[in-house]
Amino acid sequence: MSLLRSLTLAMSLLQGVSVSVSVLTLTCISVERWYAICFPLKFKSTPSRAKLMILAIWLIALSLIVPEVSPGSGNLRNRK
Repeated sequence: MSLLRSLTLAMSLLQGVSVSVSVLTLTCISVERWYAICFPLKFKSTPSRAKLMILAIWLIALSLIVPEVSPGSGNLRNRK
């Protein structure tokens, strides 16, 4: 694989992950704020919950991108 193809694939991966992370982060913030407004006495924001959500966001974003860049996908064959 040439250097240019490797860089193109890496940039595609980074772009997809960053877009997914941004969308998922905004969605989590929105859901968390909605829950805090609708159920103020039940809601409790903790650092451990925030860390768990950050980890979940990154894992989901990475899992969404893996099929796009896997060797069996059509995306790699189309980049010749």
